[in-house]
Amino acid sequence: MTFELYLSRETFWQMPDVANGRLFVTRFAPPKHENLREQRLATAFDRKCPKLAKWKALRAVSVLILENGDIALTNHIVVAEVVEKLVRGRTDRPDQV
Repeated sequence: MTFELYLSRETFWQMPDVANGRLFVTRFAPPKHENLREQRLATAFDRKCPKLAKWKALRAVSVLILENGDIALTNHIVVAEVVEKLVRGRTDRPDQV
């Protein structure tokens, strides 16, 4: 796995002396992170919905479970908004997400 790492050093008058010279790790959102989220979810739907539709045709309840470990940028509300957009017009949408 590769990732970009940005290092920066900032000083300001509120910084305690003990923090001088230290590097602080911070997170940031990549540009257009909402578009990236939608692309990831669309890929999941495209991969999983046809498989679930086969089971649904056999009268099983189809459930699509979405997981994301990023608690800083993701929550159930933003995911639900994208899911609502993605299920519109799908003939193979699952019974539950």
